[in-house]
Amino acid sequence: MGKIRVEELAAHSDLDHSLDWQFDGLTAADNLAHLCPPCHALKSETGWSVKHLTNGTLEWTSVPSPGRI
Repeated sequence: MGKIRVEELAAHSDLDHSLDWQFDGLTAADNLAHLCPPCHALKSETGWSVKHLTNGTLEWTSVPSPGRI
């Protein structure tokens, strides 16, 4: 995944619940992240997940492909 400049993200971002609201994710600073539309789609439409680390970094994790380790 590439890096996105802060100026670009500020102008064109989606505010996303890292743990989806529909699954009891809170609308709180430690569960919200500004994602560019392609990253938001990646998280929402695939097996990727996002975890907030204590230093403010987002950790992205994918689900392994079936039959692969």
